[in-house]
Amino acid sequence: MHKEIISTIIEIHPDELLIEAGFNPREAFIGDKCYTLEPVKSTIVAIKLAYKEGRSVELIKVVKHNNKYFVRQGHCRTMALKQAMKEGADIKKFKVMLITGLCDGEEYLENIDGNQRNALNPVSQGFALQRALTLGYSVEELAQRYQRSITTIRNTLKIMEMPEPLLVLLSFNRIKKTLAIEIMLRYENDHNKVMEHLRSVFPDIDSLATAEVLTISETKHSNSVVSRPTKSNEKSITTPNDDLVAENQEAEPVKEKDAKLTRKSLGIRVLSKKKTERLKSSFLKITNEIKQAEPCDETVVELQVDKKFVSHFEHVSKEHCSENGDGLCLKLSENQLRLLANLLSNEHVALFLTKEQVTEVTEIQQMLAS
Repeated sequence: MHKEIISTIIEIHPDELLIEAGFNPREAFIGDKCYTLEPVKSTIVAIKLAYKEGRSVELIKVVKHNNKYFVRQGHCRTMALKQAMKEGADIKKFKVMLITGLCDGEEYLENIDGNQRNALNPVSQGFALQRALTLGYSVEELAQRYQRSITTIRNTLKIMEMPEPLLVLLSFNRIKKTLAIEIMLRYENDHNKVMEHLRSVFPDIDSLATAEVLTISETKHSNSVVSRPTKSNEKSITTPNDDLVAENQEAEPVKEKDAKLTRKSLGIRVLSKKKTERLKSSFLKITNEIKQAEPCDETVVELQVDKKFVSHFEHVSKEHCSENGDGLCLKLSENQLRLLANLLSNEHVALFLTKEQVTEVTEIQQMLAS
């Protein structure tokens, strides 16, 4: 029996807010560095100013576990609140929305819902959906909740099949999603081959992926103020302690590595627009001519197959073949006999596709034709 979900507005001290490490999918693979990237950084700055000026800010949603308040929606607002207080905002108490009656899965979906307005990057989206699946939700339920097609949900989940260094690069926007997918397809999702290719072009690919990405200036040996002791799975927001920096000590800028991987830098050939259009036209012409043979119940010929070749027909429906003492009796309709004749002709080439592959070809055809 589901508990009744109740939302109550309460007042707490900002230091009582806790963020559970890794709970926000935005932090996937890059941790707190996600809050230094645009457009998240600008969002935090704007909300911080609102807190400092006393303007209205949407309530942060929290849950209470073991007498502690954990953020479930509003991680950027929490960051902004802490920064505002660090810069002098006098906030003793402020209002939050306490939600009770949520199960673990519902708590996590609250978090995903809160990230809709400031969209997650492709990696964070895939990470969030994958986590939701482990919490008991189905692909169909997620597609319905977020008004996406099942195919879109599955494609987003496929991003998580990439090697971690590539996921980190995607998170830092140092490689486009389409290019990352192209590399994976080229090597049939073989992580070793993908990384071998990347390292052959960029020997320092691993350090590039894990490099600090900061767009603000920091001082060497800056100290941090921790709002309260935390356990290993909890964290408080920390900010540089400006009081401990000497007045004559200049801030040393942290260099931002903005190198991006491109098809050219990866040695991937790009077809010209003219060649691409020609290939597109040829593909559409070929696939438009593909027709599935119409079924025919009437058997017009029976072929006897030697017993040593019986294993080749183990996946053929029993209505088309039957075993006897000498081997196998193969029953063909007129259409099937015509296909066999075409296959044996030197003028034709047969292409065998599974039903799933036919569906995929059809989807590609429709996409190109639209």
